[in-house]
Amino acid sequence: RDMTLRFVEETALLPADVTVDLAAQQQIEAEIAAAAAMPLPDDDDDNIMD
Repeated sequence: RDMTLRFVEETALLPADVTVDLAAQQQIEAEIAAAAAMPLPDDDDDNIMD
């Protein structure tokens, strides 16, 4: 065994081929916008320390 073997560079990998349907992307963005516009419930946490 050669215990002095060292790797000095990492192998370059190609990025994954990914295709996203434009309609699906627009639907996701619309859902994110709708979720961001929803008001958060007021849980009245004033009595947590009781």
